[in-house]
Amino acid sequence: MFYGYSSNNFDYNECNSRGACSVSPNIVSLQTIMLSTLAQISYYISNFKGFDNCDKDKILFIIKQITTLDSLKEYTESQILDTLRLEFDYLNDIYKDCSCENKIIKSPKLLFEITPDIKISKLIKDVEQKYIKKYRGENSKSKYINEILIAVLKSISNNILTYYELSELHNESSEQVIIALDLLNKTKVSPRKVKSSIDKLSQLNIELLKLIYDEKLKKFGEISETDTSFSTTKGKAILVSGSDLNELYSLLEYSKDKKEFDIYTNGDLIIAHAFSKFKEFENLKGHFGNQKKSTILDFATFPGPVLLTKNETKNLEYLYRGKLFTTDSMAPKGIVHLDNNDYTELFKSCNESKGFKKGQDRKSVTVGFNMNELITEFEGISQDIINKKIENIFVIGLGDYSMQQDEYFSRLFKLIPEKSYVISFSYGKNTDNTRVINIGNDYSIALAVIHELFNKVPLKSNNLIFYLTKCDINTLTSIINLKNHGAKNIFLSECPSMVINPTVMKEFTELFEVKITNNPKNDLENIKLE
Repeated sequence: MFYGYSSNNFDYNECNSRGACSVSPNIVSLQTIMLSTLAQISYYISNFKGFDNCDKDKILFIIKQITTLDSLKEYTESQILDTLRLEFDYLNDIYKDCSCENKIIKSPKLLFEITPDIKISKLIKDVEQKYIKKYRGENSKSKYINEILIAVLKSISNNILTYYELSELHNESSEQVIIALDLLNKTKVSPRKVKSSIDKLSQLNIELLKLIYDEKLKKFGEISETDTSFSTTKGKAILVSGSDLNELYSLLEYSKDKKEFDIYTNGDLIIAHAFSKFKEFENLKGHFGNQKKSTILDFATFPGPVLLTKNETKNLEYLYRGKLFTTDSMAPKGIVHLDNNDYTELFKSCNESKGFKKGQDRKSVTVGFNMNELITEFEGISQDIINKKIENIFVIGLGDYSMQQDEYFSRLFKLIPEKSYVISFSYGKNTDNTRVINIGNDYSIALAVIHELFNKVPLKSNNLIFYLTKCDINTLTSIINLKNHGAKNIFLSECPSMVINPTVMKEFTELFEVKITNNPKNDLENIKLE
């Protein structure tokens, strides 16, 4: 989970200190098993059933399963086997459906079979042997581009679910996910075809983010620049962490008549305080946490239960367990599952918790922006570029907020050329030539702001320099779209291996001509300017 900018001097980084951002080989193998089964289901939908004739619940099931791939390390062996059995049942069901409609149809080529006494270790061994045989002699470039496709599938699936929970299932994006999954079934497929699918999915992902932004405004009201409290108040309290605004809103609606319980946001949910309708809830007190990557510290020190919102990639292996709740369909061991948005157990736990014995005053943080003011500001920037008053525009963020990045950007800001303008979604302070917009790492909102900028400044301009400081499932699609629209100068911070394999990341940066941040002075010298 990732946090917004803070001037507080916290240097805690759980990825570095606990190694919590790596993925074991066994987890990678289990992800491969799940993905292979989903690909086979997609094969029958694409080639025989047809998207329009397929039960939408099956499509939604596939989307949801893709979003859980990165959370497998949190589940027990029995939970993983149950999930695989469910996928296996879906595969057999759709095969039978297709057989009824098509007289001649191939039966599923299963990589494994689920038996009552099967063990995860045996399953992993069998599947690894079959994949070694399948990919023996395959061009490494083809293998890596398939990995990039999988990363993009995770990103768009997550946004399809977000849009579904706000509005409805986005049919075109869902169909493209099924088509892309079917590519993974093929023994030989040209890298050009896979890249074409990646480009299509990435473009749809951007369209989804635009729709998500519009739906957020409809449901949660307009965004405005807001001072968000980091103080705490004496009393019983619940912490809501993650990025799912819809679920936070649902909880606040549920708690309207429970004013004795205070609600605090955590992580990327800080942006909720900038929406007008969230300001109507009296028991939404503020934001808790120092805004860095300190999930462990925040959860351990919060004196009440924690609700983990849906569709989050969680590092829970080392977390303070016993007071964590989720509405996800499958809860990791030690986390309480809440069914059908029934928060009874959550509030019961809150009542039994000690709560804050006394309040603590802390400096507030500005969140949000005024879009009309930004549009006016961008019009002025466009005119300043014409008049040569501004020669370069730097776009920085979203933020990963690690110690290394703090150091890097404190040095970079001192070196940025004088005739430059900076839009930062993470690092820096507001000055005459720097605009810091704290949006809690919300991609849909960042896209809306950047879209307004691009209306004034051509994206193909060499004057634009992008520093992407947060590496997650949405980062790759953001880069792909920027490159496909002509962006020439993109810098990316190093990605944790849990996001994408380092070797695959190397291939990705070469394929899309992306630079990895190294030394601020050297990086600036490598920028292609007009």
